[in-house]
Amino acid sequence: MLRRRRLSFSFCAATILVQYFSTLIYLHQQAVRDTAQIKINEQFMDPPAVTKCTCVDWNEDKVCGGLWLGNRYPGMPSEEEAIHIKLHIVVSHCKKSLDWMPKYLEGFKNVASIHVISKCGQEVKGAPNQTTTVVIPNVGRCDHAFAYYITEILPQLVTQRFGGLIGLGTGLWSPATTTTYDNSIIVFLKDTTVTKIHQNSFAGGQLRHIDLKSLVRIASSVNGFACGLDLGGGNGKFSAYHDVNTLYKQELRGYNKGNKDYKNGDVVPFRSNYNTFGDFYKALNATSPSDLVQVCYGGIFVTSTEHVFKQDMNVWRTLEKALERGDNIQEGHFAERSWGPLLSTPLKPFQIEALRNHSTSVRINHWAMHGTLTRDTLSLLRHPQQKLTKSIQN
Repeated sequence: MLRRRRLSFSFCAATILVQYFSTLIYLHQQAVRDTAQIKINEQFMDPPAVTKCTCVDWNEDKVCGGLWLGNRYPGMPSEEEAIHIKLHIVVSHCKKSLDWMPKYLEGFKNVASIHVISKCGQEVKGAPNQTTTVVIPNVGRCDHAFAYYITEILPQLVTQRFGGLIGLGTGLWSPATTTTYDNSIIVFLKDTTVTKIHQNSFAGGQLRHIDLKSLVRIASSVNGFACGLDLGGGNGKFSAYHDVNTLYKQELRGYNKGNKDYKNGDVVPFRSNYNTFGDFYKALNATSPSDLVQVCYGGIFVTSTEHVFKQDMNVWRTLEKALERGDNIQEGHFAERSWGPLLSTPLKPFQIEALRNHSTSVRINHWAMHGTLTRDTLSLLRHPQQKLTKSIQN
């Protein structure tokens, strides 16, 4: 009897020990699974938002390093990836030969379309074989050609419309109901793209062309937009960004450059009904820009279809209509300053703060580059503890 009790006790004790160790093993396995799941979750979690720039003109800053010149942003593809991106090319043409285009486009594997918008009644020479030429009235110069391309040509190239059955078994199709945009890059050029940069007459010779591969990479980044001229040149004095409140006050009362090439006999006055650039931009009814905006000079820029169509099509139609008033008109210069604010990604507050801290002044010159952030490195060397506060007068 006693032996039976001892055996029964031993059996119960063994059972308890087995259950105890089984529980320990289960808890250990669960802890391992939980740890593994946490690691998996961390892989798919969004990285913490960056809210501070180290330096807007220093390559080591992966977020803001190219911000000052507008030449590097997060999400840029590699050079090898860039040559395979689908491109649409548009060239505003007056009278120059386009024999430079084959070399300019050399190496790119996916040029989907090339359109030349001819405005001066001159024969288009030297264009690649697959080019489509469209002749339109000679008004608004290159900016009108670009606005026309966006409203009349681009939607046909990058949209697809799908219909659907009205009812099961009816065999009838409804009108197109869905529009999708392909993921491509649009390159806006002039027939004078590779010629001398006339803006250097007021920029001290510091402006230079940026190669197409770099432009495609920048436009494929989160910024979605790239300027064809590097305002910083060799010394980085001028930023790609402008103070929007100063820019809004620009008037530009006259302009004679290009009259012998483009003039079509119209007699409309240069001045428009818009007193300032701000009046013109606000009349477009576009999305409001941030406190600092990119401005492109020279009629060369690159953007994405996504960034074109983020603005309502009525904005582009309003722009096109405004540029139909004549040839050499104030609206054309206001339009030139509108492409950056209309197409680029608005800056975040921490980026704006970093750019302002890096600059030493805002350029005041109603004829050229009005509102540009500038950095006077000589003054900083002479007075490292004192930031220059007065605006540059040229």
